[in-house]
Amino acid sequence: MIMHKLMLILAIAALNGCTQNDCPAIQPVTTVKEQIPPPKIPASTPSSVADARFDAVEFQKISDLRARLEEVSTADSGKLATTIAELDGWLFAEADEAEARTLMSGALVKLRSVVAKDVRDSLQAAKKAPDPAQRSTALRKAEAILGLFPTPRDASSQAELDGLVSSIKSTSAYLQDVQRLRFNQWALDQIKESIQQYHKAKVILMNDQDRRTLIKISHNFLGPINPGFLEPAVANLYQYSLGLTQASLKGKEDLLLDLAKGLTSPTLVRKSPMDF
Repeated sequence: MIMHKLMLILAIAALNGCTQNDCPAIQPVTTVKEQIPPPKIPASTPSSVADARFDAVEFQKISDLRARLEEVSTADSGKLATTIAELDGWLFAEADEAEARTLMSGALVKLRSVVAKDVRDSLQAAKKAPDPAQRSTALRKAEAILGLFPTPRDASSQAELDGLVSSIKSTSAYLQDVQRLRFNQWALDQIKESIQQYHKAKVILMNDQDRRTLIKISHNFLGPINPGFLEPAVANLYQYSLGLTQASLKGKEDLLLDLAKGLTSPTLVRKSPMDF
């Protein structure tokens, strides 16, 4: 804008034939800044308004607290824990705070007791369950319930929590032992059948067809057994039964290889203690 105005004045001067001294003075161009009024600072909130807002907070009644706790007096640990968590967010008038704390403390004591009972009941259910899936479900339920146990605030509650943790660990170890023993009982029946079938099929003068029959018996009855989980006494019988077939194949390397291949085939479906 300044350059444009200067050129315009010079052009006018040139047209009028004026000299430099005759030319009108160029007035400096100034930029007028917009005057921004200072921000208005709101007046302080009157104390009466603040007090009104504080008074607007809705306090819960002690009678309502008692009623809610009574509703869950016979509830299981999950329902009781959920209710206590909800009630923990309630606000009470100053005059009721002490009684509210007492009631909530009593509810936490009750929750510890209910959690302990529910954990023990689940562990008993795990021991009595007829199949591995039900035992595993009951054990996981006990572990989940234990997570509801309130944070210990004294030596007594800490000892109670430690005892429940120990019970879950010992029950888990017990169930694993039971599974292993049940597996071994099943394996023993398989080995027994293998030996009996071997003696039925064994003949004095054997040909390769007879020998393949013995191989099939071993595959059918010994193949599903995972020998890595056998107790020593059962493992010895497993080797004894396998040894009978191997002895009948003496000198028949191709048949011995077939026996081994069938017992180590990638498609072989083996059972383990987890199935019992």
